[in-house]
Amino acid sequence: MNCIEWSNTQRGVLASGADDCCVMLWDLMSSSSGGLPQPNHAGTTSQTGGQQSQERGPTAVWDCAFEVGNLSWAPVGGTLGVCGGRGLWGVSL
Repeated sequence: MNCIEWSNTQRGVLASGADDCCVMLWDLMSSSSGGLPQPNHAGTTSQTGGQQSQERGPTAVWDCAFEVGNLSWAPVGGTLGVCGGRGLWGVSL
């Protein structure tokens, strides 16, 4: 992971960017944040204290043409500035 940035307009939301050319949006406050119970080696879902444990996944993904070097949220509107390669994009996720 090359960069991570908390949203300045949405509580518990962050964006991450990395060398895999993906910008991922994560909502850590939502109870249904895109993750499904993951199977363990025996093919069953893991249990913790009688409850299934869930891994959270990203709520949105944007594929960039280049490795993501930096991210920045716009002051209003929820737009994310993405810097990669020799380009700069404004992304609404």
